[in-house]
Amino acid sequence: MEVKDMKQSADFKEMRANYDAIFGKGPADLLIKNARIVDVYSNRVRPGSILINGGKIVAIDPDESKVHPKEVMDAENRYVAPGFIDAHCHIDSHLVTPAAFSQAIVPNGTTTLICEIEDYVGACKKDGVWATEVLFSHLDKLPYNLYLQAPGKKVKWDIAREILKMDACINQGEFPELDALEGKDEVFEQVAFAKSIGKEIHSHSKYLDEDPYPVNMFAMMGSYNTHNVWDYTSLEQALRLGLNPMLREGVDSVLSCMEAAVPEMVNNHLPTDTVMLCTDNLTVDTIFRRGHLNYNMNRAIGFGISPIEAIRMGTLNAARSFKLDQIVGSVAPGRYADLVFLDTLQVIQPVMVMKNGRIVARDGELLEYPQIDYSKIIRTPKPGLDGLKREDFKLEPIEISADGKQAKLVALYMGMPAYLGEYWFPYENGKVVVPEDMRYLTVIERYPRNGKPRKIINGLVSQYNMKTGAVASVYASLAPQICVVGENYDDMFAAAKALDQYDGGYLSVKDGKVTSVLPCEIFSTISTLTAKEFNERTKELRAAGEAIGYHEEDSRCPWQFRLQIMSWMLDRRRYVDLEED
Repeated sequence: MEVKDMKQSADFKEMRANYDAIFGKGPADLLIKNARIVDVYSNRVRPGSILINGGKIVAIDPDESKVHPKEVMDAENRYVAPGFIDAHCHIDSHLVTPAAFSQAIVPNGTTTLICEIEDYVGACKKDGVWATEVLFSHLDKLPYNLYLQAPGKKVKWDIAREILKMDACINQGEFPELDALEGKDEVFEQVAFAKSIGKEIHSHSKYLDEDPYPVNMFAMMGSYNTHNVWDYTSLEQALRLGLNPMLREGVDSVLSCMEAAVPEMVNNHLPTDTVMLCTDNLTVDTIFRRGHLNYNMNRAIGFGISPIEAIRMGTLNAARSFKLDQIVGSVAPGRYADLVFLDTLQVIQPVMVMKNGRIVARDGELLEYPQIDYSKIIRTPKPGLDGLKREDFKLEPIEISADGKQAKLVALYMGMPAYLGEYWFPYENGKVVVPEDMRYLTVIERYPRNGKPRKIINGLVSQYNMKTGAVASVYASLAPQICVVGENYDDMFAAAKALDQYDGGYLSVKDGKVTSVLPCEIFSTISTLTAKEFNERTKELRAAGEAIGYHEEDSRCPWQFRLQIMSWMLDRRRYVDLEED
């Protein structure tokens, strides 16, 4: 076996340069003095200094009489914490590119993301591998670390397998919980392959409001963490089964659990050693308004978690769970110099953020926008609703009761948990009596296949409190659909036809006229806007929602994001099967 000259290896050269920097035999890049270092190992704050070379921390409290830094920074007695780690998010559901997303998250202290990408890859179909490579090319240009999780659902297995092999992909993402619980070979094959190439398993464990016993299945398969925590009971259950749980604080009550879990966690003195923080799904405008993972930390502190424990949950705990703790998650030698500077620990609000020892954000602003070209994956719109008629939106009962007073309909009740199925509603004078808190829902197959009739599903959905008008979205994962919610058929028809002129996106209509639109030009799922531009556009969407009676304060969720959640629920509960033939 040929023995290589290790002195020519990158690791050897790095160790030699860092040794020289530590002991004053060579230069170091940066010395940070007068810092209050947040030590997430001992849960203490220690005064000290940090020596950085080659983008990494090489020493804590170096002998300043011996080292030769090229630059010295005075931390001015600020707290210096590790860069924050979002343990689970869906970067495609944020609707902006990885470059744009940095503008929202990095100023809030997030320097590492663990990302699901199933909706994007699902929308790309046969181009999934190539399109993933393009979207996540040049990760070195991002001011944060981005790690992918291979799609476990909505994507054909041969495509998911190729993504799992990518260097940027660290594990198998959430797989379809219902298929796993039914013991389908496809899921076991998928997990077995991931294990065979040394990739870990993440699970979206079964809805825990139901019989908890089947959750054993996910731990048995080798899953080591779960973000499907709803309350204290499910948190405790995950810990008991050896699943590292994530506390999420998303944009909607469906995607938030901290209020339901953390107070009891504190009261019962539950250990936080393996508990992580994640966002799961957030809208960009929500991040600009309240923060990113630092918001989760502040919520935890507000519920009685100590500030250092809250920071640890959003740094070291996540790094350990994903086996990244040798490179991120702490202010310690050998780790990337991803650092967050804070004036106080009582409210986690970064004043400065470093990535690899370089200042990338200050006072809530990203200093340099990443220049990455995504033009290869921008698509030309392809309308598909020719022949669609207003009558196609009409709500028709699946069944009428024997006495003629009840009609059975498809209905989706949004909330935690969500309920989707066929339910009975009052039926008078040949019409369904629509409850005050529900609106019409139509899901349209955008491109009929193989000469078959277009698939259309009409029903009702809750939590859309609009008084008039309609809103619509393109959901392209599995197969392209246009989802429309409205108060009347005329505006619903107008919304669907108008949105069909875009590759993807979100759109509102009032009195037959488009009042706001957010195009998604990258495989129908992602916008080309910067995060700041996106934030301004969502203000227009919010105003348009207000004009038709949809109030975010009442719904706790922007109307466009609620359309996303609705599409996920329809898919997850297997009710709308528009998968390609």
